[in-house]
Amino acid sequence: MVAAEREPPNLRAMVREPKVFLLDEPLSNLDARLRLRMRRDLKALHDALGATIVYVTHDQAEAMTLSTRVAVFNHGRLQQFDTPETIYHRPANIFVGNFVGEREMNLIPGDLAVENGASVVRGRGMAMALGSASPTFSAAAGSRVVLGVRAEGIVPVADPMATDVPARVVATERAGPEVAVFASAGDGIELCCRAEAHAQFGKGQAIGLRFVPEYLHLFDAGSEKSLRIRGSTKEE
Repeated sequence: MVAAEREPPNLRAMVREPKVFLLDEPLSNLDARLRLRMRRDLKALHDALGATIVYVTHDQAEAMTLSTRVAVFNHGRLQQFDTPETIYHRPANIFVGNFVGEREMNLIPGDLAVENGASVVRGRGMAMALGSASPTFSAAAGSRVVLGVRAEGIVPVADPMATDVPARVVATERAGPEVAVFASAGDGIELCCRAEAHAQFGKGQAIGLRFVPEYLHLFDAGSEKSLRIRGSTKEE
């Protein structure tokens, strides 16, 4: 017993071979580079131990890279429990979609309409066609909805007449292999989109925004719940 008491507490926990570990913000006080290294080490430790690890964190990057299942809470209420891929690509509601991801999701309130046989969301002075490649949504024409799309789902193009959504560049942020372009569109709503690193967009430049149907999300304006029908795309 004396020898066991002299061992570091973390080693004692592992020697006992528990079925579940609880880690509460274990990397929060580390600098950014060490935190990245420790994420790899924790992943390797999980594989070696084969035990369940309940990992509490406010860092979504840790949650998405370390987890096999993610539980997203808001004010103590469970919003969604699923794989990291499902959490990111098929958020259950606006909170999850806006919370998970490097940047906030672009959210555009509007009305769902059917024009020439195609579903279109009209709002904030813009018209965004959902397109045949988009997921299937359970919403009727005339419904109040919120169109959600991440930065990678909006492609900026140099010709403002080449798309149905003209815009003007407000600012840009270069980060390694890509450029974040912030553009004002419609009645002044600011949208964030993503371009390749070689793209040249300057402040005040007139551009066009192309919405990629596969990346579009549709939420009910009242309940804020996703209107996406599961099994509506190949990825599901």
